[in-house]
Amino acid sequence: MCLPFIWIFPRVFLEKIGYLWAKISLLLLKKIVGLKINFHNLQHIQHLTKNGPVIFACQHQSALDTILPYFFLNKFALVLKKELFYIPLIGLYHLRLNSIFVDRKRGILAIRHMLDKAKQNMSLKRSILIYPEGRRNMPEDPINCQPGIFFLYQKLNCPVIPISLNTGLFWRRRTLF
Repeated sequence: MCLPFIWIFPRVFLEKIGYLWAKISLLLLKKIVGLKINFHNLQHIQHLTKNGPVIFACQHQSALDTILPYFFLNKFALVLKKELFYIPLIGLYHLRLNSIFVDRKRGILAIRHMLDKAKQNMSLKRSILIYPEGRRNMPEDPINCQPGIFFLYQKLNCPVIPISLNTGLFWRRRTLF
């Protein structure tokens, strides 16, 4: 039933739906489990993006990491694993937003596809949000970036802005809360 709306409404409207979803999600987390979120140094993001789109390299420790960027980033394309495309509505929503689906089994072909889609998004003045480790890791795990982030940095010739999170301390992988 929601399927036609994903294709009828303009991308800007769908982006606002994403922001609304994030706000409702955090409100529910605050009310139900008492989770409080603190952001630090956000004033730098607007300054760093004033000259055009950038690559945001964000740690990925929990499901919360997919919600939080909506609070401090504007106009961004998300790099996500291809498997998420098959989740009803979520996949179509991200397809419509021109998110970048990566088939990690395809190696260099996946990286080339990611680069093409990133260039396309950046030409539309949209920054790229990537989780460079390629999967969720816990705060105590060593950082092990996949080659995609280095390839994007080298080929797109734009700044990479790291985003550090500690959400894994509060919402661990494969747990409800």
